[in-house]
Amino acid sequence: MVENSLASLDATLVTSLTVLFFTGGFALFLGILVHGKQAEKKMEKRVLSLLGDRLPVKTNTQKIVLVSQIRQNKQIWKWTLSRSCFSSLIIGTVCVMLWRYGDVLVLTGGLFIALGGGVLHFQSLRREKRRKLLSAQFPEVLDLMVRGGRAGVTPDESIRHVAKELPSPLADIFKSMSEQFNIGLSFEYVLSEMARKLELREFRYLAATLTAQRRTGGHYVDVLENLSQVLRDHQEQARKAEAVTSEARLASKIITSLVALSCGSMFFLNRDQFDFFLYDPTGQQLLAYCILSIGFGFFIMQWMLGRFK
Repeated sequence: MVENSLASLDATLVTSLTVLFFTGGFALFLGILVHGKQAEKKMEKRVLSLLGDRLPVKTNTQKIVLVSQIRQNKQIWKWTLSRSCFSSLIIGTVCVMLWRYGDVLVLTGGLFIALGGGVLHFQSLRREKRRKLLSAQFPEVLDLMVRGGRAGVTPDESIRHVAKELPSPLADIFKSMSEQFNIGLSFEYVLSEMARKLELREFRYLAATLTAQRRTGGHYVDVLENLSQVLRDHQEQARKAEAVTSEARLASKIITSLVALSCGSMFFLNRDQFDFFLYDPTGQQLLAYCILSIGFGFFIMQWMLGRFK
């Protein structure tokens, strides 16, 4: 009778904790989302008020560039926020399941996490490699458009010229844009859609500049020339930052790999010592310290490099 009561109480506790994770996480997500929209509107108003009428007339382009960048970052923030909340719910549910069922889910969950994490990491590396290649080629795009603009070529023709002159992957992107021009889509629509798909900061600057030129008139050559120089300086700073931190990043990767390898070998070869880190209070403190210190180091390194991207 007592065992049945304890089992019923245990099941009720697990159910209550699971419901609490889902409802609490969902309420937190809604609260942050509502508050975030108000903060984003205030940010846009603040940027426009800071620019105001104190700058020259041509700074309308700068306003459009800044506001477009804020809106693009807002979309990325929504993407990250929703998936972060969903991940928190999943982690909370997994913790409850592990607490309830013990070691059975540790091995299977670890295998699934390793496989899924490996696939996601591979996809992330491919996207990052493509993004770096696009960023490296983009100053050449601006140089071609500057030369075309000085020769009297329209932006539409400059985009077609870029599609013929540059190698992939940028040539494929501009070729797709020229094909959309040929079927009758508007210039502003094609630029905005491509900027949304690429999520490349350099292309957002180009789209904002050309869109402002279409709406207000004027010459865009000087703006693109300055933008090309700024991008080259930015890339040079990023390369210097990667060179300075390369040794530390390599050391952190090696240390992390050794930790994962040691944990895996300990799990299969010396289970008693592995259980020490899971069930003994001292082992749990040591494990928590290792995870937090390594994670904090990775966070600091990525934050330092992210300032140059």
